[in-house]
Amino acid sequence: MSSIETPRLKVEISELRNAPDGLKVLGVVTNISDTELEVPISAFELRDTGGSSYIAGGGAVARLAPGRSTPLDLTVPLPDGRGLLLIVNLPPDVPAEQVLLAEGAGGA
Repeated sequence: MSSIETPRLKVEISELRNAPDGLKVLGVVTNISDTELEVPISAFELRDTGGSSYIAGGGAVARLAPGRSTPLDLTVPLPDGRGLLLIVNLPPDVPAEQVLLAEGAGGA
């Protein structure tokens, strides 16, 4: 469906799916660097076109060896008609952004 890259991380979004509690964003996160990475769930921000921002809490961290991947499964309570942007922020890399859903497109 779409992908986004920082110098050390590749995020491939494979599916947007309606769920009872919102919109599920499913994909895979891959370490494309040559060193092990610690990737906190808080590195992934979803922002809707109304300006609301959603960052997963809980402190979960994936430790990825070079070339290794882990699933990404986020759910956002996206209001009808709003678009959705994924922001990947894993310092010291510059944040990267990808439009997942255009405004007015509705659910998946």
